[in-house]
Amino acid sequence: MKRVLALQHVRENPPGLVGEVLQENGIACKVVHVGEEALPDPSAYDALIAFGGKQHIYDEMQYPFSWSENALIREAVEQDLPFLGICYGSQLLAHILGGEVSKMPKAEIGFLHVEFTQEGKEDPLYANLQGFQQGFQWHEDHFELPANCVLLAHDKQGINQAFRYRKCAYGLQYHIELTREMMVCWLHEPELKQELVKLYGQETFNKIEHQRKSLYKRYYQDAHTVIENFLHIVRLL
Repeated sequence: MKRVLALQHVRENPPGLVGEVLQENGIACKVVHVGEEALPDPSAYDALIAFGGKQHIYDEMQYPFSWSENALIREAVEQDLPFLGICYGSQLLAHILGGEVSKMPKAEIGFLHVEFTQEGKEDPLYANLQGFQQGFQWHEDHFELPANCVLLAHDKQGINQAFRYRKCAYGLQYHIELTREMMVCWLHEPELKQELVKLYGQETFNKIEHQRKSLYKRYYQDAHTVIENFLHIVRLL
């Protein structure tokens, strides 16, 4: 049986839709709660996926596990183990490849169109998508493109959203793993809702909540496609 190692950084960001697609296709997924459990040898797995978190690359001294996690990802990438980094996971990949990760003037939260570069249009990760991907974002930091990497997507403001290193290491700044239940949690769990309203106001919260009802179906379809595309690229499907 094929096996995937998933790195989870916070309670509210489990594998979600990624885990569901893996289960649908009979691919085992070992979830490790980073900072609470020992990190296993990545060579025992067929792919490595790192999810989002509240941590910041530039605050590594606050997180004793950062050194070992960085070392694990670096080892995996150097050995060409397929890697998919989502949100904080993409920043980890950029960081270990020498790209700068820094704080944005203001957090970005909500639905967004992920616009493909020419290289992105030609990359199999985005096969069968019609012009853009309907994504969802919630992040305070962003990455600069590391050397020897290919920029695959940006948003309408030109901020980097996706890149590839070699043939099978991908970093996505936006989220593709949100189930309906996870999105409801992110918007309505008291602490998270308070953070969103504090940053952007009640009107923006109401807009995102309204968009959730109209855009989630497209979000789900596009996310499902990208997840399956990644699994095809790395020959897990």
